[in-house]
Amino acid sequence: MGRAKIPRKSTTIDMTAMCDVAFLLLSFFILTTRFKPAEAVPVNIPSSVAAKAAMLETDAFVVDLNYENKAFIEMSDPAIRGKVLDEVQRLKGFQLPPALKSKFLESGLVATPFASMGDLLQLSADQLKKTVLPGIPLDSTGGELKDWITAALTAYNNDTKAIHFIIKGDDNSKYPNFSNVITAFKKNDVYKYQLLTSPSGVPVGSELYKKNMKGIKQEE
Repeated sequence: MGRAKIPRKSTTIDMTAMCDVAFLLLSFFILTTRFKPAEAVPVNIPSSVAAKAAMLETDAFVVDLNYENKAFIEMSDPAIRGKVLDEVQRLKGFQLPPALKSKFLESGLVATPFASMGDLLQLSADQLKKTVLPGIPLDSTGGELKDWITAALTAYNNDTKAIHFIIKGDDNSKYPNFSNVITAFKKNDVYKYQLLTSPSGVPVGSELYKKNMKGIKQEE
C-alpha cells in the first residue's frame, strides 16, 4: 500500500507586520525619551545605599560643591527663584535691573558672589562657557551661602517641610569645605537635608535588605 503524501507547505513567514510593529515601537521610544540635561555644575557624586530618593523636581534648593571646593546653588522651581532673589536683594541692599533678573530666573544657578552677579548675568551663553565660575563665598561662618539659605527659608515662610534642601558634593571635595556648607545650614537652624548620591544596590543580608524583603517602609 502506498504511503500517503503529505502536502508540503511553505516555511516562509511574512515578517511585514512584525517589522511594522518594531518600527512603531522604535519611533515611540525615540519621540518620548527625555535625555538627561547637561549639568550646570559637573559634580561626581559618591555612591551609597539610600532608602529614599532625593526630590529634585519640585521646590528643591540644591547646594553643589565641586571638586575645586567651590559652592553653587541650583533652584528647580522657577516660581520660587524670584522670591528668593527679592529677599536676597533686600538683605544685601542691591537691586538687579529687570533684564538681568529675567536671565537669573531662567537659569536658576547662583555661581558668583553678590557683588559680581550683575557682571556674570550680562555674559552671553558662549561667553559663559569660557568663563571660570568663581562660586559662592564660603567660610567657617557659612559665608554668603548662609544668606541664600536665609532668603530661601523666608520665601517658604520658614516651612522646612515645603522646601527640599539638598547637598550635592563631589567625591573629591575636601571635608573642611563640606563642613562649611553644613555650617551655613546650622546658622539657619536647618538640620534636615538630603545628601545626593548615586544609588547603589542594598547589600544582601543587611538590615535595610531585610526590611525591604519584609515590605517595611523606611521613615522619612
